[in-house]
Amino acid sequence: MPMTPRTLYIVNKPTTGDWKPLLPSSDEDDDAFSLVLLQDAVAIDEPLGRFVYVLDEDCTARNVISTFPTVSYADLVRMIFEAETVVAI
Repeated sequence: MPMTPRTLYIVNKPTTGDWKPLLPSSDEDDDAFSLVLLQDAVAIDEPLGRFVYVLDEDCTARNVISTFPTVSYADLVRMIFEAETVVAI
């Protein structure tokens, strides 16, 4: 089961770098946030933090094999409701 973060970042676009400054810096508490990649962002494979997940259904739909752990829609909904803050990028 995925960790429930204080802040949950949801990214749905391929990496262009313009959203990365919105993530906490590496010197901040790494346990404070989680990142869920969905839609076209499931193709991202670079390290973005300690708790990075991809949406399983989007990996299947795009024929992507990710190095990150997968989460279901049910997991994502639970993470959204349990997080203190949700940031959609």
